[in-house]
Amino acid sequence: PEAGEEEREAAQLDLEDVTERAEEPLFAPPLMDVWFGDAEHGIAVGAFGAWLDTFDGGRSWQDGRSRIDNPDENHFYAIAAADDRRLLVVGEAGIVLRSQDAGASWQALDSAHKGTLFGALALPGTATVYAYGLQGGVLLSRDFGEHWSALRSRTEVVLAGAALDEAGELLLVGNVGTILKAHGNQLGIPFSAPRRANLSAVIEAPDGTFVAVGQGGAQRLEQALGDE
Repeated sequence: PEAGEEEREAAQLDLEDVTERAEEPLFAPPLMDVWFGDAEHGIAVGAFGAWLDTFDGGRSWQDGRSRIDNPDENHFYAIAAADDRRLLVVGEAGIVLRSQDAGASWQALDSAHKGTLFGALALPGTATVYAYGLQGGVLLSRDFGEHWSALRSRTEVVLAGAALDEAGELLLVGNVGTILKAHGNQLGIPFSAPRRANLSAVIEAPDGTFVAVGQGGAQRLEQALGDE
């Protein structure tokens, strides 16, 4: 009887193990960014063309790759939103996708840029959007992705994060503590944060200063910005 009980317990454990493995995805590429238009509808994008849609607040997700023009399975790195309907997705090899109906349909755009774009930031309520990434690449569009112009950044480092100040001017951050300020279609001279560590993201704090995060943690940038 004891041997039979042990066999049943072992069989139950095997069954549970098989069930858990069956529920796991065969391949789960990293997800790089997520956007929600409201409490229910969201989109997540990531490596190898990963594209997930949710319509129930993230309780379940659907594979949306079949709706997207991305035959080479380029990585998607970021989603930018000008409002609750106009969206841009950027990624590897200069890929840019645009939606003007809250993600219901998408159009592939020509950015005329072959370098990877790690991020994009739209000026809220306007048609102006910046995209940035590898080798100091910075692109500007005044018609929400229809046409792009390349801005001279005077740097070749990776630019990975961006934020807007109260005046709507752009601040870019990247590797080795690089900081760039954009005034319309002009980029200022690159300068460095107090710690010359790689920066991956930046945000404006409630007191109007900027906080950057990356290698080595978080740091406030008010001193560096004041010294520009």
